[in-house]
Amino acid sequence: MSQSECVACRRQKETLTCGLCEEPVCKGCVQFVAEGSFSFFTEVPAELKHTHYCPACFDAQVAPQKDRYSDLMNQARDTAIFFTT
Repeated sequence: MSQSECVACRRQKETLTCGLCEEPVCKGCVQFVAEGSFSFFTEVPAELKHTHYCPACFDAQVAPQKDRYSDLMNQARDTAIFFTT
């Protein structure tokens, strides 16, 4: 972490870096996404492979796909699988 101005709150704080726009984001403003959050995607899109996002990138890029993924997982939860072997 380095000391610079947060892109979201504009305060001089210890900052992390947004994975998409590479702007500095303080710990209070950063949006974390745990590794493996999209583990059932056959190929995880490049914009979802990071763990730190600024609020703007998170809202624009990650949140819609996270909601879509959650919906797909909920639909899959109701699916019964039968093996013939």
